Amino acid sequence: MYSNPGEGIVLTGVGRYTFANAGTYFAFAARWNDPGYNNPRAHQFDIMRQGYLDGRRGFALHESCWTLLVQAYHPAPVPHERLFDVLRSMPMAMTDDTTMDWGHGYGDLVFLRGETSYFPWEYLRFGSRGSQGRWFGTPYAINPLAFSQVERLLAEPPQTPPSRNPVPTSEASPAGHDPFDMVPEELCCAIAACLPTNDLLNLRLASRSFWSIFDTQQFWASRFRGIRSERSWLYEAAQVLATPGNIQRHDWRWLYRRTTGARIEEWVTNRKRIWDLILPVVDLMDLSWSELPADLPAPWTAPYIPGDPAAPGRSSPGDLWLQASGSLWGRGRWQDITPLQRACAQLKKVRVAIPTDEIVTIAASTVHLGSKLYVAGLTFTTTAGESLTLGYTNGRVGGAFQLHGETLTGFNLAIGLRGIQALQFVSRNHETERFSAWLGYPHNSPKTRRLSNAASGGRMVLEVGFDVRQARHDGLPLMLTMS
Repeated sequence: MYSNPGEGIVLTGVGRYTFANAGTYFAFAARWNDPGYNNPRAHQFDIMRQGYLDGRRGFALHESCWTLLVQAYHPAPVPHERLFDVLRSMPMAMTDDTTMDWGHGYGDLVFLRGETSYFPWEYLRFGSRGSQGRWFGTPYAINPLAFSQVERLLAEPPQTPPSRNPVPTSEASPAGHDPFDMVPEELCCAIAACLPTNDLLNLRLASRSFWSIFDTQQFWASRFRGIRSERSWLYEAAQVLATPGNIQRHDWRWLYRRTTGARIEEWVTNRKRIWDLILPVVDLMDLSWSELPADLPAPWTAPYIPGDPAAPGRSSPGDLWLQASGSLWGRGRWQDITPLQRACAQLKKVRVAIPTDEIVTIAASTVHLGSKLYVAGLTFTTTAGESLTLGYTNGRVGGAFQLHGETLTGFNLAIGLRGIQALQFVSRNHETERFSAWLGYPHNSPKTRRLSNAASGGRMVLEVGFDVRQARHDGLPLMLTMS
């Protein structure tokens, strides 16, 4: 996938890498080895951290990984432009042109050094691949698609489940004391379908009404439906279930057991590893940017302030501005990156005034990256019911803070290398200062009160920078001024 001037984002066919032209990649509509193909310069582009070639820059994607991404988005198409924005904002390891730092170890394919073995600003996050680099022959190198093996798995005759005794009275609620006694079995099954399997097994011990659910094909089939289901990586099973009447043609309880633990083959292990890495990428791409109106209403319009870094003729913040952020870079070329770690690319910026005396609710949208949670956007609601959203939303509220007669004065921040991992809202009622719970992931990160008292005269000016992948606070640098 590469960006080409005049064409936008282009998804190529099967490309080629050659050392003959100083490590050049070729993009073609079909395959690089088709008869008569001679590697024209118009099909050449640089990838990852290499930079641009004639304005073209791309990202190499494994064909199998792309296929799984397509299935994760099915039936909607993969949003190419959004994916490209996510990719171009990801930090690259300085020591490796092809390794992106997504906050994880690629399912143990890449060894992550302990946090005590490097300084936060150093490119020493990644160690050896696999087992001292010898990962060929391991599940990582097995084809995760393996369509013929999928067909054999789905066609495998089920084994007879072990026999069970009737409901033990000690393991279920006595008759007449079960609050679900009056609930129809169909509704109990619908409730069970929304629960993780372990929770359903525990619920059976508390309620007789859910004991029989364990033997229903509908419940076990639900383990294979939906992108968040426990067996969503076996998307072929979901395709079978999409055909009316097919639910009775398979033993879904057996298939669930067959794809558990030591019973699964290496291709399943590799597919599940890649699928688990793809789902957070889908979450990132599902974030929706909240565009501010061209003409903001008066309470939200940021005024000119002496020392304003955005004022004409000024190139650096003045004394009145307070800034807090992770390690960011702007829209420069990849070659401009220094050996010091840069965590994310700042690609968007918004600037508003917050009427702090009128704010009653602040809500945050969050998203995961690796093992940590980040804030992707903020929504401010006034006493008049007006709302303004900065950044991204995903339809899920990561937390909200209600102000009961207090005035918002600022933020406490938990900041990591990637940016702001969590926010704590600070408010004041007369002489009493109040702190909200942390929204985001504040653990193991330095915390600052630098911006806790940034409001003045009932107003606080925010200049907020976002990177495209999260928007964020995973590089959300907050620049506030006292006005």
